Amino acid sequence: MQGARYEDLRIESARVITDMPFDGYAIGGLAVGESGAQREACTATVTELLPQDLPRYLMGVGTPRDLLEAVHRGVDMFDCILPTALARQGVAFTSLGRRDLRRAAYRGMEGPIDPACGCYTCKTHSIAYLFHLQRVHETSGWQLLGLHNVHFYLQLMRTMRAHIVAGTWLSFYHAQRDLLDARDSYGKPSALITRAALRKRRSRRGRYEVIVREGVGFIREMASGEVMHVGNDPAEEARSLYVEQSRLVARLQTLEDQPLVVWDVGLGAAGNAMASILAVEASSGARQARPLTLVSFENDLDALKLALDHTRWFKHLRHAAPRALLSDYRWTNSRANIDWLLLCGDFALRKFEAPAPDIIFFDPFSFKTDAAVWTLAAFRELARLCRDKPAELFTYTYSTSVRAAMLAAGFYVAKGRGTGPKAETTIGLSPPAAAQPHDHELLGAEWLDRWRRSDAQVPFGSLADDASWHDAVIQHPQFARPGIE
Repeated sequence: MQGARYEDLRIESARVITDMPFDGYAIGGLAVGESGAQREACTATVTELLPQDLPRYLMGVGTPRDLLEAVHRGVDMFDCILPTALARQGVAFTSLGRRDLRRAAYRGMEGPIDPACGCYTCKTHSIAYLFHLQRVHETSGWQLLGLHNVHFYLQLMRTMRAHIVAGTWLSFYHAQRDLLDARDSYGKPSALITRAALRKRRSRRGRYEVIVREGVGFIREMASGEVMHVGNDPAEEARSLYVEQSRLVARLQTLEDQPLVVWDVGLGAAGNAMASILAVEASSGARQARPLTLVSFENDLDALKLALDHTRWFKHLRHAAPRALLSDYRWTNSRANIDWLLLCGDFALRKFEAPAPDIIFFDPFSFKTDAAVWTLAAFRELARLCRDKPAELFTYTYSTSVRAAMLAAGFYVAKGRGTGPKAETTIGLSPPAAAQPHDHELLGAEWLDRWRRSDAQVPFGSLADDASWHDAVIQHPQFARPGIE
């Protein structure tokens, strides 16, 4: 049956079709852009004209709420890709309503995704685990959620049949309408876009959005809510925490021929990279200054592209370098002896293509958003790459687990200067760097005692049957000094 949203055409189509000797009747032309109310009205019009003893099939519908409303109007069967298609987006349909596993609220939540469900997924895996699979784009997560969603749909249909047979349909229908997914329209959005909506749309790209505080722009990852450079002024944080603390400019004011290699891990909106470039350009009065090779790593360039669309709020990007980098993956300034390279993709793989670093600006998103780079295995790989050079690593976190991972990997770990809301940050030194004179305050007995009492001892990504990290921390040469046991 066809007829779009026109009642007279629907009636005419139903009467013509039902005059033909079919074994069942399909209702087509719905779930293609009309509102839920319009679809329900059309369905009710048609089902009144269909034979009572033959199956009615509503094509391309829909959400659990759609199914409930259609059964209420006399439909028997459905088909739709939503249970599995939305599973790929992290959406689960449950007896408690729709759950979106892109929300960070589910990160640490134990228990099944639906306490009333007996499917394999709910009996075997926690919400937190399914959240993790969704976050790392693991395809088994899509399969597990798809399995649950299909099971939920089948169980919902069984329950509806049981209530119809028992004569309790109306009470069940009214009780379920508010529990099941109320967003039942998947058609085209309204053509009318307000200026406020347009501004909001322009302030987003991919998984990022721009937020503005006191005239300063910040980039936020929408799924987790995490903000890049969460301090009062991202440019000041980049200068203080990375450029100044690493003594970047001073280390370039030598006559060495070998470039100073700086790894910028987590390019983001290029705050740290541009702080470095601007500082070097402002101080490079002599051509014979040591060359700077700046290598930025990033697996998602949307943050930088978004910030470049809003240079009003990201003043550090009012420079030719960022756009040239996006275009050519390289930008050079021969006068200041700067060579800026961009390596896109997985840092775990691309880092082997870069020259060994002298300085590392370690500024990816935190473990909750970018887990792979914060694990013990990742720091061990990084330590191996730095073992032959006096390399220093600077990062914004002072997490006990991260510091333990760095120590277990072989870095010497020191306190970094505070920034924004953090009282202190973290500095890692390769053994050759630690052996040289430096003014960094290494973690000592007090930290080691706190670590022993902490419930965050274990480095991220440690294997359950591998406790070697524990002995590596306890026996680290950093703590083999008088007064530290």
